[in-house]
Amino acid sequence: MLLENDLYPEDVRVRDEAHSLVAGGYDVRVIAPRGPGQARRARIDDVTVERYWLPMAKRGGAAGLLAEYAVAHVQLLIRGLGSLLRDADFLHSHNPPDTLFPLALVAHARKLG
Repeated sequence: MLLENDLYPEDVRVRDEAHSLVAGGYDVRVIAPRGPGQARRARIDDVTVERYWLPMAKRGGAAGLLAEYAVAHVQLLIRGLGSLLRDADFLHSHNPPDTLFPLALVAHARKLG
């Protein structure tokens, strides 16, 4: 699961989806921004969490938001692609708007090959 704009497990929607997948027998990894005091890697309620640095735009105006968005997307594209090339069977992205669609194309091509 790729989470672009919130922390894990603080994002209740993503946390609930991850817990449902774990309950269904899936091995779940969430890739999310790292907040203050959060470890880069963690295991929370049988969910593996991999966190990346993200400059949260609190007072940066449009430039700050653009920087946050760009850093998040680079991180998610690289880490999502790595997950797909290693072992991921499914990829679920949580990013409005859906700009991580190139990962879906890689996932689809991988399933066809």
